[in-house]
Amino acid sequence: MKRGVLILLVILTGLFPIRAQNGEERPPITRENAAQVVQLDRFGRGTAHAVTWSPDGQMLAVGGALGIWLLDVTDTESDPRLFEGHSGVVNDVAYSPDGSLLVSASQDGTARLWDVATGRTLRILAAGGLLGGAVYEVAFSSDGSAIVTGGVDGFVRVWEAGTGALRIEMINYTDMLQAVESVAFSPDGRVVAAGNGDQLVRLWDAATGDLLHTLDCYIGTIESIVFSPDGTLLAAGGSDGTVQLWDVADGTLIGVGGRHERGDVLSVAFSPDGTVLASSGSERAIRLWDAATGQQVRALEGQEFGVASLAYSPDGTLLASVSTASVHKVRVWDVTTGQVVREFDFSSPVWSLAYSPDGSTVAAGQDDSTARLWDVATGQETYVLDNRNGGVRLAYSPDGSRLACAGNYEGIILWDTATGEQARVLETDALLFSVAYSPDGSLIAAAGYDGIIELWDVEAGQVASTIQGQGEMIRALAFSPDGGVLASGGGAGGGMIRLWDVGTGRELRSLGENLISVYGLAFSPDGARLASGGIGGRMRLWDVATGQLVAESQLDASLFDSVSGVAYSPDGSVVVFGDWDGTVWLWDATTGDPLIGLLGHTDDVRGAAFSPDGTILATAGQDGTVRLWGVPVE
Repeated sequence: MKRGVLILLVILTGLFPIRAQNGEERPPITRENAAQVVQLDRFGRGTAHAVTWSPDGQMLAVGGALGIWLLDVTDTESDPRLFEGHSGVVNDVAYSPDGSLLVSASQDGTARLWDVATGRTLRILAAGGLLGGAVYEVAFSSDGSAIVTGGVDGFVRVWEAGTGALRIEMINYTDMLQAVESVAFSPDGRVVAAGNGDQLVRLWDAATGDLLHTLDCYIGTIESIVFSPDGTLLAAGGSDGTVQLWDVADGTLIGVGGRHERGDVLSVAFSPDGTVLASSGSERAIRLWDAATGQQVRALEGQEFGVASLAYSPDGTLLASVSTASVHKVRVWDVTTGQVVREFDFSSPVWSLAYSPDGSTVAAGQDDSTARLWDVATGQETYVLDNRNGGVRLAYSPDGSRLACAGNYEGIILWDTATGEQARVLETDALLFSVAYSPDGSLIAAAGYDGIIELWDVEAGQVASTIQGQGEMIRALAFSPDGGVLASGGGAGGGMIRLWDVGTGRELRSLGENLISVYGLAFSPDGARLASGGIGGRMRLWDVATGQLVAESQLDASLFDSVSGVAYSPDGSVVVFGDWDGTVWLWDATTGDPLIGLLGHTDDVRGAAFSPDGTILATAGQDGTVRLWGVPVE
């Protein structure tokens, strides 16, 4: 619960239909009914983070933003199953040896044990410790009787799988707290290995908790460790790109198993026969090494980004991988040919959100350089627009015929929303963080890293004028409802909000003297107020005419808490802010009092937009999902 804020948090157990079954009209969201708002629908599979094979080699379990997806590798037509329950991203997942159970580690500070047949949570392990810190890694012992967890609090914990009781816990750091980034059970279940940021791997007696060996790796943060199938070797991958092999019996370094020239090593995996060691990381290739000689056997290439997680199939013929940030894909590789034989798409983080003026479509600008358009009524994805320019910021033209997409260095692409084809490209070298259409559709404002605001004449396809901005990067833009005023919000180096006269480019006034980065801005429908959110967890309402602060609330004492995804309801009674922890906050726009906090997202909420009639609120964020909210009707 947020400190200092008394508010009802809605925990969602199901989805409600977008259309009322009896034809009843859904009411607009207002301050009077905000407490009734629930989640209506969800678009996207969410981001993927970790992968493991079922013991029979038929299923892949993928841990991600929504929970755990079970993908049938043998059946291309089957729908994946989703196990939900965590309130945070799932960082790791592991099958029990007999395949009947799954265990998951999450940002929410818990590990969960699941029944694979039913998808039911059997027990919840408080693996994050007293403070409930994130749990990064989890593994079963070879006989399935024990589970080991590690996470941000620096403890390694061994649990009884049958009862969920804590068997033993070990502090895996010496002086300064270091998060446990990787854990593993030896094949015989007698030894637990753990690595963290102090460049050491510690081997513990799994029964007594006694420290057996400390391996001085000195390869940066130990991101991944794995025992060889016979238990004689331990492979460790570090943030400096090195893979090392160690003798488990005496704790001596055998040699360097391989090295990635660019970036860190995030995952290492032995083939089932122990002859090959696979490694991956920020580099856009999976490398296969001869475990005896350390020589590279093959490189699996063709990745758009790095690879965060690897897992061999039980027979050793296939290797599953999960891409790192931006392009979230699960790929299955034939290790003999180096070819991809199966591919599963997951959602990329969403940077911005826009509702079409007719209310039929929601557009999401995603980190994989695409804009995805969803039909609100059916939940079907209608278009995937490839922008080729990084994180996409979006704005609909007032008549809905164009969608403007801006990002990295390739200009502003205007898409025809009826055909999904490019209508025009407004070429600019600027790194853009924000884009906005004027209310009459004649201008597009765009700004970013260099702090310069460009005002484009849409019909002419050229810059009509520039505003020199605020001498710092600009992360947020918003036109007033009459189009006469443009608000801009600053990024690193200061968070000043400035109001500009669109016709002359003259600065009208600045709002606030000690703001940190501003991530979101929205004018009230009557133009009298401006809502802002940014780093520091502060939500503010400003009087546009006087520049005075009308209301303010800080979500958390943390300096790093951030607020974005700012939006006003069409009637002006509710203002929405998206929180870094996944909460969607609805405020009374007159008094600044909190109305409700909606739970559903498992990561930073980046975008929010109301439908034109105010009946549906769309939100999107880092978890790779778009969620629709409204007042339920029968």
